[in-house]
Amino acid sequence: MQNAEKIFKSMKRRNVSSWNALVAGYGLNGQVNDALHAYSQMLGYGFRPNGRTLLSLLSACSHSGMVEKGLELYRSMVNDFNVNPLLVHYGCMVDLLGRAGYIDEAKEIINSMPFEPDASVWRALLSACRAHSDLKLAKSIFQKLLEVEPNNAGNYIMLSNICADVGLWSEVRDLRMHLKEKGLKKNPGMSWIFVRNQVHCFIAGDQLTAEVSATLNSLLFALKDDGYIPDLWWAVQEEEDERGAPGLGGSYFWD
Repeated sequence: MQNAEKIFKSMKRRNVSSWNALVAGYGLNGQVNDALHAYSQMLGYGFRPNGRTLLSLLSACSHSGMVEKGLELYRSMVNDFNVNPLLVHYGCMVDLLGRAGYIDEAKEIINSMPFEPDASVWRALLSACRAHSDLKLAKSIFQKLLEVEPNNAGNYIMLSNICADVGLWSEVRDLRMHLKEKGLKKNPGMSWIFVRNQVHCFIAGDQLTAEVSATLNSLLFALKDDGYIPDLWWAVQEEEDERGAPGLGGSYFWD
């Protein structure tokens, strides 16, 4: 972002796109206050925000838990700048409210949409159900997701995680068996880090290098020495029995 700021400041002429790039950059790097400050400067210089500007800000507010600011921006988008919300804007609002526990308000946003919600909107609400242990609503949303994308294994796993959180292991087994019967698999998660002008990718389940493993172990020992106790709330203990059916025991992280 420091290099991005230098380039931005060196520009002789700026337009909405260049301001949007700066705002989005701050948001993607978790610098929500800087994103909001850049937005204020953008308005101060007389530039009118568009849908992309507001999308970056709403997303940043969602991941930072700034509900009131997000609602303020959403109202401003409609009332002050006459920007009609698109599906992605509604999805951000559902995510913003759902993360903060405002499940009913998130459902109201969905009901107010002038078009049918897509899978990303329903998934945002399903994710909120897990964070706030609303199993009844989660099952209802899961049925909606089945209608939109019946072959997405991730939706089954999200619901199974919610069932596991409340101890409904029989339903976890049923969902896993259903996945096997349909031949569905979830793609492994991937993370990446940029070090010394080179991108390093890590896929879930990869064998870590000895150097990385040693560093992680040293951090773990340091945490334990300081009295850290890990939170295992999201860890699901699961393994398959001799018939291939899910059973208890072992260690398996669904996320």
